[in-house]
Amino acid sequence: FGWAMTFSENGKPLAMLEAVPESIEQAVYRIVADGANAHAEKKSVARMIESAVLTADKASAMGLALPDGAEGWWVGFQVEDEGVWKKIENGELRGFQVTFRRGD
Repeated sequence: FGWAMTFSENGKPLAMLEAVPESIEQAVYRIVADGANAHAEKKSVARMIESAVLTADKASAMGLALPDGAEGWWVGFQVEDEGVWKKIENGELRGFQVTFRRGD
């Protein structure tokens, strides 16, 4: 479980992103609706079991405070590949990489 992507901190968009949070949020919804696991190059590695786009408005409605005012996409995956899981356990793999294609 962890942040797949953060797109703002303290209410300010991160400079590295070209899209505004709303378009990222819509892209995430399309990816999940289409089957997030279908986007993986090697489908047998892991499957998505949790996904939430957390914005300031959503957090406020739930009575939550986001750390450092970060808004983003929180995900959880069930890792099914033992070799990959060992790399996670030993710290070789420590995060997620998200790539949006045009049209996502």
